[in-house]
Amino acid sequence: MMGDFHSQIGKRRDEERDTIGPYNYGNRNERGWKLVRFCQEHQLKIANTMFKKRIGRRWTWIAPNQEYRSQIDYIIITDMKE
Repeated sequence: MMGDFHSQIGKRRDEERDTIGPYNYGNRNERGWKLVRFCQEHQLKIANTMFKKRIGRRWTWIAPNQEYRSQIDYIIITDMKE
């Protein structure tokens, strides 16, 4: 599943290692909390946080004035181990 979720998940917490990778951008907002909880409840992973990208390439949205950047587009996957 992929899309523009308008969620900012920000930095990963220790208990979220199975859901979120280490390569994130920004701070978590309320929608970010909801997306992370949804993924945890359904054993999903936020795939684009699993791959190393330099910090200047992690954001997926930039404001028209070029001042604000956010990572709001995500790719959600099931666990590929099974």
